[in-house]
Amino acid sequence: MNVSHLTGKVFARLGQEKQLIEYHEILYKLLGLVVDFINADGVSLKLSGMKHFNPFCAALRGTADGFQACCRCDRENAFLASREGKARIYQCYAGLAEIVVPLYDRSGVYIGSMTTGQFHLATGETHSDRAVRRLAHQYGLDAGEMIRLYRETPRLSNLQVEGLIEYLNAIGRLIVSTHNNLMFMEKVNAPDRIELIRKYVEENYRKAITLGETARKFYLSAGRFSHFFKREVGISFMNYVNLYRVMKAEEMLKETELPVSEIAFLNGFGSISQFNRVFRSATGRKPRDVRSP
Repeated sequence: MNVSHLTGKVFARLGQEKQLIEYHEILYKLLGLVVDFINADGVSLKLSGMKHFNPFCAALRGTADGFQACCRCDRENAFLASREGKARIYQCYAGLAEIVVPLYDRSGVYIGSMTTGQFHLATGETHSDRAVRRLAHQYGLDAGEMIRLYRETPRLSNLQVEGLIEYLNAIGRLIVSTHNNLMFMEKVNAPDRIELIRKYVEENYRKAITLGETARKFYLSAGRFSHFFKREVGISFMNYVNLYRVMKAEEMLKETELPVSEIAFLNGFGSISQFNRVFRSATGRKPRDVRSP
């Protein structure tokens, strides 16, 4: 098994999780801050796409040397947090506060860190105008503009910082859960994966089941899921679902006196006409004929 390859696939899929992007948008609207995930190799998901970055930081990151300095600072503090096993609040090289929260999989292996910034601590020290001017000159930026942007950066209270750490931990739990599930699904072989899908149908056939939603639950695109299932089982996924529903409905027709319409709805069919059509197609009989003497 190529663990590095699997980890890369998991990381790519995490970047497609809409809920992570939604969490980022919520935090930005509340506090004007960005949130991101950095994997164990120091690579960022770039949830903000740079569009919500602190203007002061964006200016620094817009230079080659500034970008390298920011990445180096992020990696170093993520590493320290992973060693300490707890949230780390630090002031970056440019004089802004950031938070990094390490995450671990179910085996206790470090998988990356949640990060947020950039802000001033209400009780912390900030760079002087002279220090900001020196930084601006170092990276070839306009000193007056950089001083203005630095002073306009949000200032957070200790209580807000405490809330931020809790927020990052909450998002982190989602990432860890998604990571664990993705790694599991990537490792299981085809027969085991089919068995998991069958079990899902058995547990949910009474409810509405769609191809797209089921594919997402197994971390596959709808097209890949559909192709995989038909290749392994021999029929389409939705045909399989309907055949399972028909089987369960037939059992109820034989063993209970419930009305046909109620049996149809109890087994996940949206209407009696759909039930009659699918049942007849699968068995060659009408549902009521099952009860005929």
